[in-house]
This record gives sequence, structure tokens and C-alpha cells, in this order.
Amino acid sequence: MTFCDSSLIRGFNGAMVFSSSDGSLRTEFINDLYPDAPTQFKTKDTKGNNIRHPTQPYTGGTHYDLVNYYRGKFSIGNAYILPDDHLSSHGTTDKRIFVDIY
Repeated sequence: MTFCDSSLIRGFNGAMVFSSSDGSLRTEFINDLYPDAPTQFKTKDTKGNNIRHPTQPYTGGTHYDLVNYYRGKFSIGNAYILPDDHLSSHGTTDKRIFVDIY
């Protein structure tokens, strides 16, 4: 079995879709999360692209305002927002998985 997941725990810099060739797997988030995100969590990467801070930075702690924002944007099971969001791990026996990045 092959597993895949999308995670926002360490930040967000783009939308993506995982799917399998046999149709047994599809998980996605394709919304632009930047415009409505809490201002204090908006930043730029080294190339000047808009990105969001992580929900749990390497320095420790949890940004609960950002967690709550993401929870309002995703249905359960489409992305890890915190490490215990295990419904976001999806598997398939198909050997062909596609990743579309937006």
C-alpha cells in the first residue's frame, strides 16, 4: 500500500491534489489560503512568494489562531493541520499516484 498526505504543520506555500490512476485515492486542497489568513501569519519566502507560517514552528508552540483559520477552510481529512490529524493520511494499492501542484 502507498500512502500520501498534505501537511500544513510546517507552513503553506501552495495547493495540491493527490490522486491515483484507478480512482481509489483523491485528497486535495486547492484554495488560495493567503488572502484571508490572519495577518500575523503572512510572510514571504526568500524568493518573495507569499507563504504562511507553520501551525507548529520548529521553535515550539502552536499558533492556534492559524489552526482555527485552517480548520474553517478544510474538511476533515484533507490536510494535516496538527500532528494528530490522522484522518489526513490516505492510502491506495494503486502503483500510480499523481500529484498536481498549483
